[in-house]
Amino acid sequence: LKIDPYVVHATFQYAGTEGKRHRFRERKLWYDHPEYYTPEGGILTYDPDLPQELLDRGAYFGRKLDLPGTRGHFDLVNHQLRQLRQAFGVARALGRTLVMPKLVCGNDRWWAPHNGVIPGSSFQRPFACPLDHVIDVNVLVAAKYVDFREYSFLENERTPNSAKQNKAVVSVCEGGDAECGAGGLTVGPRTDSRGIRERLGSVPRTTRLHFTSMLDAFSGFSDASEDEEFRRFLNRIAGIWCCVAAPTGHIWYDLQWDVVPHVDKHNRRWDGEWEMKLGP
Repeated sequence: LKIDPYVVHATFQYAGTEGKRHRFRERKLWYDHPEYYTPEGGILTYDPDLPQELLDRGAYFGRKLDLPGTRGHFDLVNHQLRQLRQAFGVARALGRTLVMPKLVCGNDRWWAPHNGVIPGSSFQRPFACPLDHVIDVNVLVAAKYVDFREYSFLENERTPNSAKQNKAVVSVCEGGDAECGAGGLTVGPRTDSRGIRERLGSVPRTTRLHFTSMLDAFSGFSDASEDEEFRRFLNRIAGIWCCVAAPTGHIWYDLQWDVVPHVDKHNRRWDGEWEMKLGP
């Protein structure tokens, strides 16, 4: 339209006021105090792993979305949640602020059954979905367990150049690998909190820690009580995807979907492979 907007309104979304504020931040439309852009504990970022095979089958394009039809969407999002879970753990262990990844969803989210997009809308999928499509942002903020920033944080002109340019690169690899780390920092696969602190705790807070991958980076907290607190946090922040038409219902995300055994947000015990379940 070649018109400059002078006001933007956040419509309904899925995480209350905090969700609206976060959406504005994702679009770089929210002005925070200067200290927001210089977190005291330092910053943690990582490169998300998004296999093309998961992207290719992430969206549903049929005529009536049923429970089996959500498989591609959940395979795509769950692969990202596995990485996000480990990033939360590393950030908590080091006391760093996590810059959230740009999540990619196969299907849109609504309050009623649909066939992948809200009726009357049309856009290319898979798509970069707001954080509140997957995570209960209001719960994440209230928990005060891990400080976090929006995925566009490093693209924001208000973020200091030092945070964008001054980084230490971390690779997850076996110590015997001749190309392990290529001269940068390394951690072994499935390192626990004690190992993470030993390997990376001395990196200056003014230096951004950047993982080239979060796959298999973090196994959990070495202290049992800390690990239990971590698992409770993961369950609390999980959101839902809605909704399938046959039968009508929503499905809860599970940040521990690949952990066997585990207990989910609704105290359901999983002793085998995760699957899409309606409700509660």
